[in-house]
Amino acid sequence: MSETLRELISRGPVDASTALSILEQLLRSLEFAHWRGLTYACITPEGIVLFSEPRGIRAQFGITPADVDATAVPGGPVPSALAVEYAAPEQIAGAAADEQSDVFALAVVVYEMLTGSHPFGASEDLSEDAVKQRILHAPPLEMPGTVRAALPEHVAPALRVALAKDPGDRFPSALRFLEAVQAGTVITGEGTVTTGEAATVEARTAAAAREPAAVTGVDATAATEDAAATTEETAAASPPPPEPAARAESHHGTLRDRFRGRKMLLCTALGVVAVIALVAGLALLLNQTSGGSETSVAGSTIGSTTSVIPATTTTTTVPPTTSTTFELRTTTAGVTAATLARYEESDPRLAYSGDWSTITDDAASGTSLFQAADPLASVTVTFEGTYLAWIARRSPVYGMAEVTLDGQNLGTIDLYDAGAGMGRQQKVWGSGTLEPGVHTVTISCTGEKNPAATDTIVGIDAFDVVGALIARRPRS
Repeated sequence: MSETLRELISRGPVDASTALSILEQLLRSLEFAHWRGLTYACITPEGIVLFSEPRGIRAQFGITPADVDATAVPGGPVPSALAVEYAAPEQIAGAAADEQSDVFALAVVVYEMLTGSHPFGASEDLSEDAVKQRILHAPPLEMPGTVRAALPEHVAPALRVALAKDPGDRFPSALRFLEAVQAGTVITGEGTVTTGEAATVEARTAAAAREPAAVTGVDATAATEDAAATTEETAAASPPPPEPAARAESHHGTLRDRFRGRKMLLCTALGVVAVIALVAGLALLLNQTSGGSETSVAGSTIGSTTSVIPATTTTTTVPPTTSTTFELRTTTAGVTAATLARYEESDPRLAYSGDWSTITDDAASGTSLFQAADPLASVTVTFEGTYLAWIARRSPVYGMAEVTLDGQNLGTIDLYDAGAGMGRQQKVWGSGTLEPGVHTVTISCTGEKNPAATDTIVGIDAFDVVGALIARRPRS
């Protein structure tokens, strides 16, 4: 099952482990795009797609750089459809997007993932001009202490570097950003700062920051220690590599030189990747020829489509009202499709307790929904399959609900919204991909609400299921 990063963020701050995993995946994709000489120029949570898989969340950009307007490449004008709240200062000032503009935008997205808020106040309903001024002149909002405590100590400093106003003070590439997140070595355009026990080390030159060892994956911390151990005399005795005379006069010239320097090194790496892909392709062909039920792609095993339980099975006694087919995931082995079936709130297999009322609403799924404000009200859904989504509405009068999956309390869902997120037939919670089998989800009213909400109402409009609802067995 897939969703956008915006949908994930809308449910609250993302835990540190998940957020960092998403960041690392996106940085690898970004580095490859930059190596090709392309920039996204418009990175937003809406443009990032997440796939829930047994091994965790897989993240990718919803569009490729080739899909972006041709003007959104180095040297082109700022795209007219640019989302200002994710624009780098130089883009707001009218400059072209480049590698470091993408680094800035992704850092904004990551900050929002971790805290649930925009680092420059865009989530505070500020005007577009006010957000622009904050991006241009104000430092990012301080990250809450609880969020910082959950992160490795070097991540917050790395985000500050990525959010620098001057492109020259940011990471020179997505690869450097990735190294800082993974190894705690912050490498800006001017030098290196190692966080942690060693507070600082002597800054490396820009040429040293582009050493092949760092590009080919040699441990970044070891490379930093080697650089710190090099004395000024040794550095003076080693002439720097020849560089264009215009390098010191133009920041964008510096970026082009960095790109050329990495391109030759990454060409070699790409050749290695091509060989690995060829071997994987041969293995795939042999596996398909032998009729295997699993496909090995780039070292990971992906189950066949038979592992997805269809929406309609012999256990279904009440047919779902509607069903749609969506793309679950795309791999080099092809597309695995699953059927998402919708079950209305009145389905007899749903077990309600407490005081619920029926509301007729033409905009609701099936033209009706159930509502309750009773703290003892709950609904239990038992299904056989791999995924369930709760469909409801968000409103200024809606409160908070508690969600339990297979006996584990997952916390509360805030259904209040008085802004752009207000509306009907929304997925307000999803289970993610589950192991095939029987699962139970319970949604309970809490009697609590957001301070801005005017009531504690909880609504049930429908459930989307990959699999089928089954009747709950009566208690003996």
